[in-house]
Amino acid sequence: MELLTQIKALADETRLRIFNILSRHELRVSELVWVLEMGQSRISRHLKIMSECGILSSRRDGLWVFYSVGGQAEPFSSAMASLLDPRQKAFAHDLGRAEKALQ
Repeated sequence: MELLTQIKALADETRLRIFNILSRHELRVSELVWVLEMGQSRISRHLKIMSECGILSSRRDGLWVFYSVGGQAEPFSSAMASLLDPRQKAFAHDLGRAEKALQ
């Protein structure tokens, strides 16, 4: 049942984009808002769904919370990350913006 929950969590375009970004970079919510050009509440809702099923891990550094792919669903996450082609137009655009956000 856990695998089904994880697959369902990534069956959303926005969450798949977030997964693709966070499988390569560790970012804060505010950075994801800028990268994806979406509202903070929308991003936070998607992060919560992905965190609850174990796809994402988070770490606190002072006032900031950083998110990345990992956690209890590591085998699933690794398999999914290997399936995503970062050269796809939407993914490439997101990754380019994520790299700018980190600079």
